[in-house]
Amino acid sequence: MHAQDSSIAISPTRIIVRSSAIRLLRLPSWTAVLCAAALLTSCGASDPGAEEAVQSSDGNQASIEAEPEPTSWLAYESDETDFGTVFFGSARSHRFPMVIQGEDPLIINAIQRSCGCTEGKLLVVDEQGVETEFVPEQPYDPGTKFVLVATLNTVGKMGQQSQNLRIIHEDGRAPKFTMLGNIESYLLADPPGIVLKHVNPLKGSSGQTRITSRDARPFGVEILKKVLPPGEVTVDFDAVNPDADGRSNTWDVTLNLLPGISKGDHQYKLIFVTDVENEHAAIIKEEGKFPTHRSDIWAKAEVRSLMDVRPQRLSFGGIIPGSPVSKTVIVRNLDPDFEFKPKEYRLLRPGEGGVVSFIDHCKVKARETEPGVAWEFELTISRPEEDGNFGGVLMILT
Repeated sequence: MHAQDSSIAISPTRIIVRSSAIRLLRLPSWTAVLCAAALLTSCGASDPGAEEAVQSSDGNQASIEAEPEPTSWLAYESDETDFGTVFFGSARSHRFPMVIQGEDPLIINAIQRSCGCTEGKLLVVDEQGVETEFVPEQPYDPGTKFVLVATLNTVGKMGQQSQNLRIIHEDGRAPKFTMLGNIESYLLADPPGIVLKHVNPLKGSSGQTRITSRDARPFGVEILKKVLPPGEVTVDFDAVNPDADGRSNTWDVTLNLLPGISKGDHQYKLIFVTDVENEHAAIIKEEGKFPTHRSDIWAKAEVRSLMDVRPQRLSFGGIIPGSPVSKTVIVRNLDPDFEFKPKEYRLLRPGEGGVVSFIDHCKVKARETEPGVAWEFELTISRPEEDGNFGGVLMILT
């Protein structure tokens, strides 16, 4: 590859190349290493700001000008802090002290944050220790002291977090300061949620979980009732080994689905409100009063009819004459006081109660899979005598 009569100047890296022809060669790896070592040695021996001439394979020269060292900079002992475990809903802050070193004034343009959950404020500290917010684009002399107040807000965050703040200099430099933390809910739930399956709508059901404070402090707790549908569910709390005030660091929680609950898939968000103040709360609505720790879990319930049918609809698709197609339906009894024994089962035309037109080609086989509880019905369609669409209802009499 050749580049004829080229003259290239690239900024701000300050690499200057002048050549009438540049040829790229494939060199053995050891040759590349030796060339790199020679280049580094040459650069290290040069004076700052001086240009170095590098000989290419065809005799041409590439001139490299070293980037000048900054004449002022921010000096600091640490650029990272780890908060460890932080409870959800809290805000934790850290102060990074720093000072300008060098010969010339330093200009800072802005503070850049990695996301909305990160807050940063750069303060100027005078000789009396008074802190004032820095002024963007104003020159600050060497010796000026600053403190970067970095805050990690956990609202909307969970799990391991790494958030950054950058101090943007006028010349493009941007030293980074990092906050680490593992955000967890104040209460640990075991199991982490409540799942109820095959719920009888006439009888309802219940499920349990156990909640424990992560800092082992005893607490009182109640449910935030406004998020639960009235007349459908209730929540009971039972303290494990409570103290004299009825508080405990462990509670058993019972979710009750009441009889008469509607059929379908239900989902509830259970918000537990403790009486333990969150001294690091991110949001304080009333001055001088800390909000208390809250945690939430999800509860799910599948409420079915007394006979649960899976699937509720069958589709055979296109049928080729002479090629039987079979589908299976599972019918489960959800009433423990009833023994499921089908007396009769047959296919009917939907909405009419009449037998389907080609019933002779539709076969139904029944097999008990769980005594008194579940039956499997296999429907097979084969060799229809005429074209058309099949539609019908499987009726089961008990």
